[in-house]
Amino acid sequence: MDRKGRPSTDVWTLAPGVSLRSDGQGWFLHDEALDQRYPVNRSAQAILSACDGKTPLEEWVYSLTKRFRAPEDRVKEDALQLLWTLNAHDLAQPVAVPLRDEWAFYRTLLARLIGWPIPFSHLPRRRLALDMDRGLHTLRQVALAVWLAWRLPLLVLTPAALALTVFQPKVFIFVPVVLISLFLTILLHETAHLIGARLLGWPPRGMYLSIRPGSVAVKRKPGSPRQEFLIGVAGPVFTAIPGIALLWANPGDRIWLAAAAPFLVQTLNLLPPFTDSPLYPYWRHTMDTWQTYVKRRFKRMRNGAVHMIKGTGQVLLALVGGTLLTLVGLIILEMTVTFIGDFAGWPSFQLAPGGVLIYRFQAAGENSSLSGTLGEGAFCLAVIGGVLNAVASAWRLMMRQPKGPSV
Repeated sequence: MDRKGRPSTDVWTLAPGVSLRSDGQGWFLHDEALDQRYPVNRSAQAILSACDGKTPLEEWVYSLTKRFRAPEDRVKEDALQLLWTLNAHDLAQPVAVPLRDEWAFYRTLLARLIGWPIPFSHLPRRRLALDMDRGLHTLRQVALAVWLAWRLPLLVLTPAALALTVFQPKVFIFVPVVLISLFLTILLHETAHLIGARLLGWPPRGMYLSIRPGSVAVKRKPGSPRQEFLIGVAGPVFTAIPGIALLWANPGDRIWLAAAAPFLVQTLNLLPPFTDSPLYPYWRHTMDTWQTYVKRRFKRMRNGAVHMIKGTGQVLLALVGGTLLTLVGLIILEMTVTFIGDFAGWPSFQLAPGGVLIYRFQAAGENSSLSGTLGEGAFCLAVIGGVLNAVASAWRLMMRQPKGPSV
């Protein structure tokens, strides 16, 4: 028990998922995501030397309150900020995301493309503390986090796209352009969050990166709804500026359009139902002023809209994914048949690239770029496959959808 008669504790939360603990021998930082301990550095040990690693934290705060004649909450807040500052680089070192997590992510993504609604929440996250006072070092940390989250597609798809560009330059030239643009988009998006936080006077070490395969997000300690709103909006707004500039400087150019697309897609983060929207804290703060009945009805409407939009998004994803996967399969089939025909000396196979079934769907005399290579029937079969995949996905969603609360 402490001097006020309250139970003492040896656990003190510094940040979400990170706490300062004492085991009776000394102080250490505990990262819950990695389940690892990090020793407290010398500067913080000097501050905690009066405790000698054995005094409960509440007694330490109580003694500081008496010494400086300040409110206990203010002393605790300042002490937490000081300890966070001293140990910002000891919280979570840049740990590479294990390959098993990356394979699990892409297996889940493939299942979502096929139409099976498997959540991504089972994938573990890694945390990386940031120090916004260090400028280029912070930018390097963000770039490292983006690389850790997207290294597998960047390492596999980029060389493959460059190799395929030699055979079909007009088609596959867009793939490496989109991948590079995607990397720069995420880097700019997260950097804009940091710049917005710094301009609003956010603590230099009050933010960290949450990393998992296919996802990089700047996290921050809770602040006012207005600050959270402005920091959240800064990412998609500043990311859209290069995309608009690319379209303005090169209107009608398909390569520049492909390069600008990832920048413009980031503006979807402004819509609350799509993600942990920056608008939500503002609306939540506004809803707190409403009557209970109105808030309850609005919450039900919002939850229903979220489920509807998520379901629609899953069906559209299944439609696009099924179409693309079918088309990729037909491309591989066409390349295989053409290669066998060339190697075996069967010129008749070249008259029906992709197979006889595709040739029967093809209009007579059709000859135009990709359509002329695969045949019009390839796109028909791809669309049919996508529609069937979307219907199957919608059916699975309806079968798994729980009943909502009665209104």
